[in-house]
Amino acid sequence: MKAREKEKQALDELHAYYADAIIGHNRPMTWLNNFEGIFRSRVISASEIPTINSVSSIWYRDQSFLDFESQTIGRCHFYGESLFYGSNSLEATVHELNPKDGDFLLVGDFAPKKDAEIATCQFAGIPLLRQNPNFRELMSKYEFPTSRDEQIEKQITTFFTKRADSETLEEYLHTIAFTKILLHGENMDAIAYPSVGSKLRLINFGLKAEYVDKNLFCRAVSLFKVKKHEHKYHLDLLRVGVVEQNRNRPKDSIIKWKFIWDDSSRSELSFSF
Repeated sequence: MKAREKEKQALDELHAYYADAIIGHNRPMTWLNNFEGIFRSRVISASEIPTINSVSSIWYRDQSFLDFESQTIGRCHFYGESLFYGSNSLEATVHELNPKDGDFLLVGDFAPKKDAEIATCQFAGIPLLRQNPNFRELMSKYEFPTSRDEQIEKQITTFFTKRADSETLEEYLHTIAFTKILLHGENMDAIAYPSVGSKLRLINFGLKAEYVDKNLFCRAVSLFKVKKHEHKYHLDLLRVGVVEQNRNRPKDSIIKWKFIWDDSSRSELSFSF
């Protein structure tokens, strides 16, 4: 408990530091009006497979219902907070998870509802996002208001581009504080940042839980088995889930599994690492 209290104090101090530097300053943002969908993946055990019959299994992890010890910290969220992590690239989600040979991978394909509000998106790691073809044009037009803004962005980029391990969790406090500032207020819905797992080639998104609950649904679920061979992830498709939509609570939609019995119908995806 004391350790977490110290982390919270450090987070508040970092929030004040970054807020003083960037609040009120012009930053690039966009509307995800061409937002066709987002992938979310997680590694599961063989024993979990028979229990997966609802979209809640691939929804964001709602930490408000977890006990103190089960709560986790992430790139853009603190203990007890919920955020939907995903990417517009399935490959990025695989690289981020870095699954082992023989792991099972559950993948959800999410899309906006017909009447969905267009998400507003902020950016972190601007120097690297300028190299991404999806945002190159937008980023090339942006100029930092002050030299301090540019230095702050370079500093925060280093924290957003470090792979998570026990030694970097403390550095997550920087990215969490920055995210809190960027997503402050009801009019900000998402943050885009470079995918560390893909060696910064691809993009990750963090979406507010409130936005996801109101505007997204899961249109398909897939189950893969991972094989790692010759510096590649090979994803062998085992099952496809047809989602029976619960329009009032998309999270509670039922998954009806279809097994892939025929090898001629079985597909495999490969990503280099």
